[in-house]
Amino acid sequence: MATYSSQGRSQREKALTLLRAFAAASASSQPRWKRNADGCLSTPLTASTDFNDFLFIDYTTSEQFDLCLSNEFLKANLGPLLQEPLPVEYQLVVKKKLKQIYPRAIPEKQLKVLGPLSRQYTAAEISQWMVTSSDTLSALLDPLDGTWEPPQVQQLLSRYLALGGTLTSSLLQKIGGRDLCDLQEEQIDEISPEEIGVAGQLNISSCSQTKKDQLYRKAQEAFAGQAGATRVYYCQIQPYLGGAPAKDLKDLAKADVDMDMDTFLALNPEELQKLSVTDVKNLLGENLPYLKAAENETVVMRWVKRQPQRELDCVLGIGLQGGTEEPGTTPQPPPPTPASVTPTPTTLPTPIASSSHPTAQSSAAPP
Repeated sequence: MATYSSQGRSQREKALTLLRAFAAASASSQPRWKRNADGCLSTPLTASTDFNDFLFIDYTTSEQFDLCLSNEFLKANLGPLLQEPLPVEYQLVVKKKLKQIYPRAIPEKQLKVLGPLSRQYTAAEISQWMVTSSDTLSALLDPLDGTWEPPQVQQLLSRYLALGGTLTSSLLQKIGGRDLCDLQEEQIDEISPEEIGVAGQLNISSCSQTKKDQLYRKAQEAFAGQAGATRVYYCQIQPYLGGAPAKDLKDLAKADVDMDMDTFLALNPEELQKLSVTDVKNLLGENLPYLKAAENETVVMRWVKRQPQRELDCVLGIGLQGGTEEPGTTPQPPPPTPASVTPTPTTLPTPIASSSHPTAQSSAAPP
């Protein structure tokens, strides 16, 4: 039992499946249990039943589990029960019985221990939960209990905030980038810069531009004390630079930050267009050669078309093409091919006929 209890959830689920299959095979060769008044053919799970890790091996179907599980046992053992790797159909049995026990709303104490079962509730059902504690929300967001669907986690976070909760740094870490970006703009406004500062690097790449701008301003305020130590400041602000205005990017360009290409391509496209060739060169630093490899990215192509080709050649010198020509210069036309040369006509003198003009000899009188 100790070995089983020390296993991870997935390992325990596999072990329990094998044991349940073995129990089913053994049961087929043994006399059947006498059906009790509730139709349970196995050991009834009542208030007097002692909980143990192997208690559920005998319930080879969710129907039998339903018939044998009493509300009293469930209420007393909900936490340990939901730590077991119950298949989804068994979880739904527990969900149904919790509705019988708590017809109006599941108490917050019980919400904390729902574990994987919490993922079986719809957004509409979650909207009725009393999630007032950050500890409760943190327990529900535990990634080990499975992945939330976007509508579910959006409703969960909205419910928590509507009941007066605040998003702490530890909660921001658990929420993660995708779910953070699914918050409404008004909810993001409620996040304090201090919590952003403590939360560390958050992935906001999937956020809308407006939300990136919001989070950048909060991060800028959070890390303002490090602005003098440019390298430290850049490392802290880097995940939020997708919301940075051109002015701030130009300031970073003067600080030799050697921006990586992934961060560069994730900048606000409209703000990137405001950077000069020199700005980009200084911003990328030693990573400048990688810009050539990204020349077909839409944001890079747009930027190149706005820059003087001479500067692209002379300042960057990495072979980017497609910039603008300097005013007053026009591309030289290609030299004509031999086939296109038209020969100049030559005027020849008109021949004089000898019969129409007498020579000096013929006009002289004979001696």
